[in-house]
Amino acid sequence: MRSCIHLYYMCTLVSASFSTAFKGSSAGLESRVIHLAKSVREKIAVGAPSPDAVSLAYPSAYSKPDGSGYRGFCNWLIPRHVMVGQYPGQNPEVNGPNVQEVQSHIQCIVQDAGVDLFCCLQSEVPAQDDFTTWKKAGGETFLPFYLRGEFPNAFTHYAPYVLSASQSRNDPIFLHSPIEDLNVPNSEPLLLLLSQLLEALESGRTLYLHCWGGRGRAGLVGACLVSLIWPEMNSSSVLDLVQTGYESRAGADAMAPALSRSPQTESQREFVRKFVQNQNRRQVE
Repeated sequence: MRSCIHLYYMCTLVSASFSTAFKGSSAGLESRVIHLAKSVREKIAVGAPSPDAVSLAYPSAYSKPDGSGYRGFCNWLIPRHVMVGQYPGQNPEVNGPNVQEVQSHIQCIVQDAGVDLFCCLQSEVPAQDDFTTWKKAGGETFLPFYLRGEFPNAFTHYAPYVLSASQSRNDPIFLHSPIEDLNVPNSEPLLLLLSQLLEALESGRTLYLHCWGGRGRAGLVGACLVSLIWPEMNSSSVLDLVQTGYESRAGADAMAPALSRSPQTESQREFVRKFVQNQNRRQVE
């Protein structure tokens, strides 16, 4: 099994390299993030991404077991650099992907799209490279009992599939920055996460940001990342980009109203608006 790089932190726990780099004030952290964002923008050397469903679409999808059609796993947010998607393993939903569809999806995004960093934003699951915890649980993590009537299945450990698909490629990075479902992050942990993502982009990594459904927490973090790299984009433009990408996934037009927006909740979208406004102000100071 190939080695993997683990960059895990919760609100007060950060990886050693970043905890050293970012001792000090939040203002210092913001300045560091802005500097990294400018460097990434120069490296990518393209203009701000446009809300074009064709360029943002990615054709990896699974067939719902109830026969109601296909559902796309993910989409590009920054083509060739950043993907946003749902949990790439099996998930608790009755109509979720089977193991063969999961393996096919991971093989596609690793070998064809070049993804070599997986950022999990879920508090529902352990870090992907916490193999001890996953092994003790039999490679499965279930939701609490009171939710199992609606969501009876488990999140399955997807890191082994990534490692298998990554043979002869870059060692994959697994990042875990948990946010409660349907909620927003605290500002400083978010900036720490964004700094890690920006450093990965600067080094040539291709990112897959995910939560459970790939719309709420992943949409929020993806929106903040885009706004840092292209500060000329206002909050409406950033949110339009995220929404267009989400709607490019197969089956998007059949989603229930509560699942049709990305970021998913109004509080998440308002967080993005305030974040974009604050970063726009910071970058012109």
